[in-house]
Amino acid sequence: MSKGMLLIYMNDHIQYMMKIIATLKNDGSFQGSDPHMCRFGIWYYGVAKDEILSLNSSEAVEIFNSLEAIHTAFHLAGEQGLNSKNKGDQNGVEKAISDLSTLSNQIVTKFLQLDKF
Repeated sequence: MSKGMLLIYMNDHIQYMMKIIATLKNDGSFQGSDPHMCRFGIWYYGVAKDEILSLNSSEAVEIFNSLEAIHTAFHLAGEQGLNSKNKGDQNGVEKAISDLSTLSNQIVTKFLQLDKF
């Protein structure tokens, strides 16, 4: 696993969040993607498991495994926010933005933890 790739995934993730939030605030048209289709998701559901196992670290495996639920929840929060926006539900939009921020912090923390291996 290339250490630089995790930083690229982290940057992609932050850019994704900024685009979704801009759209939720009526300043964009980004519609998000399935968690399997972003660059991180393609890696995660592709070769990542073998790469993480090759590190021979149970801690790295644990961090890696914990990312799936958070990453999926992040994409779902974006989707829910877009659905709320389309329905004119401002409370739902605000909740989605809050959820995206919370989940984003968790994802970035996990990326930084994994980058130590």
